[in-house]
Amino acid sequence: MKPLINNAVQQQQLEDAIASGVNLILTADTGAGKSVTTTALLAKLGKVAIVAQPRISNVKSVFGITKAVFSSNIKWATADEKGGNRNATVTVMTDGLAIAMYDYLRTVDAVVIDEVHEFSNNQVQLLYLAKKLGKQI
Repeated sequence: MKPLINNAVQQQQLEDAIASGVNLILTADTGAGKSVTTTALLAKLGKVAIVAQPRISNVKSVFGITKAVFSSNIKWATADEKGGNRNATVTVMTDGLAIAMYDYLRTVDAVVIDEVHEFSNNQVQLLYLAKKLGKQI
């Protein structure tokens, strides 16, 4: 497996792309760090962002690894639970909750739709809403 970022130059390029607000599609091997790296960079940049996951287990995993390794500027939420830094700018949540929280979705800078290979109606709806609202995806 090849890591998503191999050196400081690649990390700076990804950070610059996220900071600029362009839409990105990241592809890499499973376990390369796409979810955690992107979440950490959004937190580092102070972006108000939703990182949408298809399952609760993914929400907690991405939150836990990102918080432990990279940043405390992160929180998580599911329909029934929430945790992390209440004042954080990055929220890892289920894609269904992201859709249900339309008013919050309107306030964010960026939306990350993770695990797109699992293609679901929630992902399609969230992509539509994010694009309609002009959010970085």
